[in-house]
Amino acid sequence: MPRFETVPFAGTDILAARLGDQVRVPMKRFCEAVGLPWAAQQQRIRRDDVLREGVSMMLIPSDGGPQEQLTLPLDLIPGFLFTAEAKRYAPELRERVRLFRAECFRVLHQHFFGARSAPVPVDPGAAAAIAREGTRLVQLLKRETSPRVRRYYHDQLDQICTAQGIDTPAIDAIGADAIAPAELVGPFMRGLETLSTMGVVWNHSREPGIVAFDLAEVLAHFDAFMIDMPAIGIIARALRQNGPIIDATVPMISNITGRHRLCWVFKADIDG
Repeated sequence: MPRFETVPFAGTDILAARLGDQVRVPMKRFCEAVGLPWAAQQQRIRRDDVLREGVSMMLIPSDGGPQEQLTLPLDLIPGFLFTAEAKRYAPELRERVRLFRAECFRVLHQHFFGARSAPVPVDPGAAAAIAREGTRLVQLLKRETSPRVRRYYHDQLDQICTAQGIDTPAIDAIGADAIAPAELVGPFMRGLETLSTMGVVWNHSREPGIVAFDLAEVLAHFDAFMIDMPAIGIIARALRQNGPIIDATVPMISNITGRHRLCWVFKADIDG
């Protein structure tokens, strides 16, 4: 027979049930305490291979009488919290999820198992769920370039590493922030100068003091000579916003091919 107890935490009461040597947490009530929408979280639990294995239905007391609800063992609560996509929610809810991730398991564990420090969960399911979330965050950090988003992902990774008692890798060691557009124009112009010194003819202009180039063609030359430069969309925005541009789509007779070519046209003192 389960013995239900409530544990005060973060301005609410967390309901849990002691059943033999196990503690189980009714997840609908738990999600309501966090502020997470239950319908979506229930689907997430049933989709997740690890969390699904820990599911057990239990009669939970309520004002309207006992109701059958989904429960998870206490050891799977960290896995559940760390795989919740808090970024989808409002900032105040993201902060609450962060608080529950950082402290809730420890408080519950101390209540049911004593005042000694709560250990890192050893349940294989919880460990697998947390490790999987850590791997996902590392992959997101490698792909993301927005400084704001990268710091959000790194903050989540730091919470996981802290909970597991391991050092958090530095954010600069996992991918990189995007370079500000204003900082791309100088390297691009120096890249053009490098192409000229390598004997590459890229300037389609016939007029002194004017350079005209096909951006895709120039970036292909950069690749061939291993000159590092962002993708065409990124460098195009940087040049439009910060370059000495006259026009990005000027039709002209190419000085190189003698044929019509749409070119980016700059005022610049570069020979190409």
